[in-house]
Amino acid sequence: MPKHRPSSCVVLWACVCALAGALGGCAGASLTGQTASLEDLAARQRLYASSHAEPDVWAELAADFERLATAPGLPRETRERARFGVGVAYVYSGDAGAAVVALNDFVSRHPASEWADDALRLLADEHARAGHDGERRQALRRIVNNHPQSPHAADAWAALWPPSADPGAEEVAAQTRPRMPSGSAPEAAPTIVQELGLGIRTVVVDPGHGGEDPGATAAGRPHEKDIALAVAIRLAEELRAEGLTVMMTRDVDVFVPLGSRNAMAVSHGADLFVSLHVNHAENAEARGPETWIAAPARDERSALVAARENLGAGSTSELADYVSQLLSDTKTEESRTLAEAIQAELVAATGAPDRGVKEAGFVVLLGLRVPSALVELGFLTNADEGRLLSEEAYRDKLARGVAAGILRYVRSNAYIP
Repeated sequence: MPKHRPSSCVVLWACVCALAGALGGCAGASLTGQTASLEDLAARQRLYASSHAEPDVWAELAADFERLATAPGLPRETRERARFGVGVAYVYSGDAGAAVVALNDFVSRHPASEWADDALRLLADEHARAGHDGERRQALRRIVNNHPQSPHAADAWAALWPPSADPGAEEVAAQTRPRMPSGSAPEAAPTIVQELGLGIRTVVVDPGHGGEDPGATAAGRPHEKDIALAVAIRLAEELRAEGLTVMMTRDVDVFVPLGSRNAMAVSHGADLFVSLHVNHAENAEARGPETWIAAPARDERSALVAARENLGAGSTSELADYVSQLLSDTKTEESRTLAEAIQAELVAATGAPDRGVKEAGFVVLLGLRVPSALVELGFLTNADEGRLLSEEAYRDKLARGVAAGILRYVRSNAYIP
């Protein structure tokens, strides 16, 4: 069995015990044929952990958990537990690469799981063992930001911001880092949604372009409209699986005017609005997702991106009418929080460069009275990213990343399932 730091051993053993103890009433866990049941796998996991089994035994167990996780007809909770079992088994096997992939997959698919904080802690440990300090810190930040009441939050906070030997440096650092979490920590100021006692239940997902409007194009690649629709359908499935109501502005290849898209959000009583797009740039090296909110453009490129997505919105005077609503009607700060959550989870899910959250006057977002964001999933004009955007597996990652960001925002507000 590979050697782990004591804290990692404690976390691993707690995870093993939790999986074994959470099986009571787990409907649909037992399957016939070649697929082992969740009860059998959890029992084997506990036995192997207590007997210090060899790495190859753990690798076999991870493969068995993976087979169960991908078996058809499983209840969501059983599939969730099986996926977590994959990650834990790979950690025990000593295969850091496989463990990182499995744990990343788990937290992307199940960001609200009761084991998400454990998975992030194990992920941070695996990155530390591999010498990946940036990724380690990213996992720790996600614990602090997404799971402030977790037993791991204080350790994560201390690892990210250790006390400095230089009092002056410590004073400066204290002004920029978040407060250390504790059981009696004061609650953050409520958001607008929380203050009004509103729940987030309905999300409008808007696949950009469609029909006669192909959006961004590149030789030998699917059009933006097709990529956006494919990811949007997957995103809707992810959100519905978490109990949210999802409305789509289109679910086939049809043209929908920009003004009609946000009108749908209003008429359906949307609580959130997320529009999906694919980027285009003269610079073929540009790559990575970026998430936008409706606000006056701060630079020439932001204005150009908005202008490209606003094609077909109407005359200049009509656009001016939209823009006049911007400051009074758009929930800018709430939208920024939503966009930051989506951007962070999208980068974590794909490993793509982080291009950040940006601002411009996108017509599809203007006038909405709910938090909203426009997500550019990547650059069709980048050779590598254009290829990835054509692949089903990468589209799944994109959908899970956007879903994780939305769910992170939902959990931070007064969501009542």
